[in-house]
Amino acid sequence: MSVAAFPNPSGGYRIAVADMYNNRVQLFDDAGNGTFVDHFGTPGVGRGEFRYPASVSWSPDGSRLAVSDYNNHRVQVWSADGEFEFNVGYYGTGEGQFQTPRSAVWSPDGSRLAVADAFNHRVQIFDADRNVVDTIGTKEPSDADGSFNTPRAVAYSPSGDRIAVADRGNHRVQIFDADGNYLTKFNAGNGTFSNPTSVAYSPDGSMIAVTDSGNNRIQMFHTNGTFAFEFGSPGTGPSDAPGKLNAPMTAAFVPFPPVSRPGMIAVADRDNHRIQVFNPDGTFAFAFGGPGTAPGKLNSPQSVAYSPDGNIVVADTGNRRIQVFGPDGSPLLNFNYDNTYGPFIEPRGVDVDSVTGRILVADARGHRVQIFNPDGTGVRSIGGLGGFYGQFYTPVSVDWAPDGSRFAVSELSNARVQIIYPNGTVERGFREPGIGAWYAPHSVDYSPNGTQIAVASGQDNCATVMRNDVSQAVDLRLGCSASAFSTATVLAGPRSVAWSEDGTRLAVADTGNNQVQVFAVDGSFELTVGVPGVGSADGQFNRPVSVAYHPSP
Repeated sequence: MSVAAFPNPSGGYRIAVADMYNNRVQLFDDAGNGTFVDHFGTPGVGRGEFRYPASVSWSPDGSRLAVSDYNNHRVQVWSADGEFEFNVGYYGTGEGQFQTPRSAVWSPDGSRLAVADAFNHRVQIFDADRNVVDTIGTKEPSDADGSFNTPRAVAYSPSGDRIAVADRGNHRVQIFDADGNYLTKFNAGNGTFSNPTSVAYSPDGSMIAVTDSGNNRIQMFHTNGTFAFEFGSPGTGPSDAPGKLNAPMTAAFVPFPPVSRPGMIAVADRDNHRIQVFNPDGTFAFAFGGPGTAPGKLNSPQSVAYSPDGNIVVADTGNRRIQVFGPDGSPLLNFNYDNTYGPFIEPRGVDVDSVTGRILVADARGHRVQIFNPDGTGVRSIGGLGGFYGQFYTPVSVDWAPDGSRFAVSELSNARVQIIYPNGTVERGFREPGIGAWYAPHSVDYSPNGTQIAVASGQDNCATVMRNDVSQAVDLRLGCSASAFSTATVLAGPRSVAWSEDGTRLAVADTGNNQVQVFAVDGSFELTVGVPGVGSADGQFNRPVSVAYHPSP
């Protein structure tokens, strides 16, 4: 039996199973619930019929399945919805012919199909037109480097530049480049192989899993062939479970959904109605959300923050609610109403206390700030429309102090920042000194040690770092007319600024330029997050308005 998983557009994974002795392929949704979807194939020798399907492989785009129909000496290609498309090969020893093909896999770009032609002792590689473009090995069994004795399985590395072959009869694994040139071999880990029946690369290309069938175990190797570890041991029944194996045939890596980890950067991509998550080097990792009102869908999200346990909290502004997502973007909780303080009118800012997990929400058109428990139950509402301290006029951003003892609120229409205790008492309020008041402070963020406060002012095209004391001295300006930095740091309508956890970096949502820029604390430019140009492709933005760093646990 062979299995292969492909990400399902509706969430989870679509799993294909080569059901050998029932002469069919079965499809299931998601490894978590295993819902049956469909099956195709019947016993026989005709088109779309099987005699012992031995392996199944998704094309990279998920549109096709390649099935090694080994007792019919061919590979069948089917559409993802179970429609037969064409055969590759037939019985024989010539080019493009097979004797019991046991494995067929697509290259990562989908342009090649590699087939382990077991009893012709070779691997044949086909192009999209079903022409043989390369052959590895000879038609005679041999233990010479680059030759095979009944090759059982073949696998491409994720980058497509390496091909691994389980050379069963020679009890070894051989590695070739993409053109079929021999590179290396290995056959010993915690012991030699006995009838290796499958080989698989990890999704990141760093490891190779080998099903050591005769030794009833799986051996793991680094890509240079050095042994890493093994698991499994002989067992014959339920009393020997778990972890016992009896002639295992296949091992495969299921590509779990990506998750946000410490140091990664979340961005509220407002007009694409989604949250995008990026690696620390600025490369795209994954996205979630999408337009809609159902749980997990978003409508013009204006703010994003991380909870202490790595959950992602979003001000789903257009839907007038707060949503909490897991580190993988799965929806966990949403709330839009408190029995005491009423529903949100326009939740624009959100932050999570790193000590208690309390959620702080700036309700812009409600002219108030609300505190919620982690489960969404209300604690307190602070403010009301006005210009006095303790009142607000369009509060759009909130940020807890690192110790949770107070929080900062930036107000658009009052053009100021207020520092407030959780009981509603105001510590102080201030505007930017020196070059004049902010025109529109869109976001506020405490430094990790609490000694500085960073403010992004959209209409001023400026991000300012000030001391968190009565002096309010300005330590740094980015993008402002008074900035001494190069034009590479020019900002257009920045809506958000966030400190990295170690306080060495500042990420700025450069909203008007549809990018996020990251600076060192001395103001020197470090990197750009996102793909240039407005758009909806992975890594592109359409009005990025909030940015947050994932903290350590």
